[in-house]
Amino acid sequence: FLAGYGRRHARDGLHLAPSAERALLDYPWPGNVRELHHVMERAALLARQDALEADALVLGTRGGGADPGAMTLEQAERWLIERALARHADNLQAAADALGITRQALYRRMEKHGLRDAGDATANE
Repeated sequence: FLAGYGRRHARDGLHLAPSAERALLDYPWPGNVRELHHVMERAALLARQDALEADALVLGTRGGGADPGAMTLEQAERWLIERALARHADNLQAAADALGITRQALYRRMEKHGLRDAGDATANE
């Protein structure tokens, strides 16, 4: 899953460090395969290094900081958009590409979450 999401988000070198492998094996997986998909995509989107350590996986409450697994869908969507924008220095096209949505869809979601008004969003094109 990580390799596939890495390719999708232009992060081909992503791999699991031994601590991440151990964390994945030790985690009870209440969400089963669907949860694993989400964990891997989130890691591919938010990874700062190619070697993912256990804390980069945000399993349960071990992620330190926000726990998307404990958020509502609306909260998680806003959090992912904020992280993508920060990671791509507010480059809207790059953030939209990383999120797997169009720039127009990103504008709509940003407006929905009050992250930026439409005038600000078009200024960063």
